[in-house]
Amino acid sequence: MLKRPAEQLASGAPGWKRLPNLAIAKKILDDVRAALAELAASGRAQAVDLKQAPRMDEQTYAFLREALGYGEVTARVDAEMQVEVCETQYPGVWWTAYRNGKGEVMTEMIEITLMPKILQPSKDDIEAGLQRWASAAAARETETAASGDQRRDAEGV
Repeated sequence: MLKRPAEQLASGAPGWKRLPNLAIAKKILDDVRAALAELAASGRAQAVDLKQAPRMDEQTYAFLREALGYGEVTARVDAEMQVEVCETQYPGVWWTAYRNGKGEVMTEMIEITLMPKILQPSKDDIEAGLQRWASAAAARETETAASGDQRRDAEGV
């Protein structure tokens, strides 16, 4: 039976021993596992900036991506940069990519957190949302009242 990359890495399967940057991949996976244990124990969030990590070739990058796998949640944020956040198969571990207007990856991180900050609204955003809600509710009230007046006028009341 073919093992998944993380199992192959853990078991030292021969195919992955030839991975050019195996030490880098092992170090990143060890750091992520330690950060996840700390998140579970203390709630402290951490991140591994893949652009700051030593240069990985495509095969090592693909190995790391496959080792972490995919979870149930994927989100996209359209702001100054387009941000894609993917939960990995390990709850609390998120793969986050920030892209410029051309779609090029500007930074890529593995976040170890309950919820990535980019998905958490700021207090200012929440307050602005409440103001929009109040304005929309007032507009609906005005529209409903005007509609009622028109109906009464049409009925001759």
